[in-house]
Amino acid sequence: MHTYKALKIALVSIGNDAIDAKHVAQAVGLLGQINTFEFILMMHLMIEVLEQTHDLSQLLQRRGQDLGNVATKVASTVSRLRAMQTEDEIFMKIYD
Repeated sequence: MHTYKALKIALVSIGNDAIDAKHVAQAVGLLGQINTFEFILMMHLMIEVLEQTHDLSQLLQRRGQDLGNVATKVASTVSRLRAMQTEDEIFMKIYD
């Protein structure tokens, strides 16, 4: 969340301090885009997916892993991601 707030502050600052109209327009346009529901939703989903896959990523980067342990972790991660997908599908049906 800190990065989002910092990005908004930076875009407002660029919009206020830019010398040419092109940079002002780009900053204002980007500020408008990051304030949309779709952008916020996508960022939330990306954070959720990255949280779910982080442990698996760290495990796969280590040398000499036990394949049984890796297979279990992969299955667990896939299961959690499928559960998220199912929740998302239910959410979309409610709001369609």
